[in-house]
Amino acid sequence: AKDEDAPDFITGLVGKIFGKAAVEDMEPAGLQRMTIEEWPDQWPATTSEWADPVEGDEGDVVYIRPALKQTQMETAPLGLVFDADVHGWSTMAFHDQAIPVDGMGAAVLVCQTGDGVVFGAYNPK
Repeated sequence: AKDEDAPDFITGLVGKIFGKAAVEDMEPAGLQRMTIEEWPDQWPATTSEWADPVEGDEGDVVYIRPALKQTQMETAPLGLVFDADVHGWSTMAFHDQAIPVDGMGAAVLVCQTGDGVVFGAYNPK
């Protein structure tokens, strides 16, 4: 059984090489450590935890939000940026609309096929 309070492999290794003080120092050599709270996308995705709803979530966002646990979008307000029924069904419409999707940062893409199959993707950049 894995001890929940045991450090991960790298933390344990650093502690053994440099001592406990090096592990406890949040700014070793003046460098700030990354934390899961500040940089959630730098940690592996979780498949055993789900994000809580955020005030204002409605419609399909209610179903999408849980999958955003441990991402930078976990608590961010979400809004519709592109709808093929409104903006057009071409790649040009997706990339060249009045408010371009390109360069907006992290995004969730949700699609539905003509047969009703829903699928999606998450892009942290």
